[in-house]
Amino acid sequence: MSAGRSKISMHPVDCPRCGASFSVPVIGASEQAKIATAFRRSRGRIEAIRVLRELTGIDLRDAKGTLMHVTTTPNTCHRCGGPLDGSIETTCPLCKSLNLDWPDDSTVP
Repeated sequence: MSAGRSKISMHPVDCPRCGASFSVPVIGASEQAKIATAFRRSRGRIEAIRVLRELTGIDLRDAKGTLMHVTTTPNTCHRCGGPLDGSIETTCPLCKSLNLDWPDDSTVP
């Protein structure tokens, strides 16, 4: 964590589908949007992991776990493509995968 950055609160989660256990940073919608937009635009996790770690200072394990569960398309399960309920953190009713359905830049004022 860089000097001057306040400590980020972490929220432990478990994915019923893949069995992963990791902690998600508790951050605001604008930070979620920056990270989700970097992930969705790059179609890859490397750039998004860098953005997530720079914004929050979390470790690589939690960053990777978080981004493996961010939706690639809003309101759509990252694993099976099924519809989600609109919650920021939800389990897909079809495949039981944890989804972090973070907003993107187009939906955050």
